[in-house]
Amino acid sequence: MSGDDSGTGAADEARRQALLNAVQHGGKTMPKVVLARLLGSRADLRPRAAELASSIVPPIVEEVNAMDPERQRAALEEAWPG
Repeated sequence: MSGDDSGTGAADEARRQALLNAVQHGGKTMPKVVLARLLGSRADLRPRAAELASSIVPPIVEEVNAMDPERQRAALEEAWPG
C-alpha cells in the first residue's frame, strides 16, 4: 500500500496506526487521530502533514472503518504480527 507515498512507507504506517486505533476503540478511528499518531511516530513525515491529511490518511481511515472489528484485528495481525 505504499505506492502513493514515494517509498517512504507513509501509507503503510498510516494504515497500521488506523488499524491499531480502531482495534483499541471499538472498530472506529478518525483521520485527525491517525494523522497525529503518524506524525508522532514519524517526525520525517511532518513536512508532508498537509498532503497526508488531505490525500493519504482519509481513504485509509475510510477503508479501516468499513471493516468489521474482527477483520481489523486480522488485518493488523496479518500485516504486523506480534
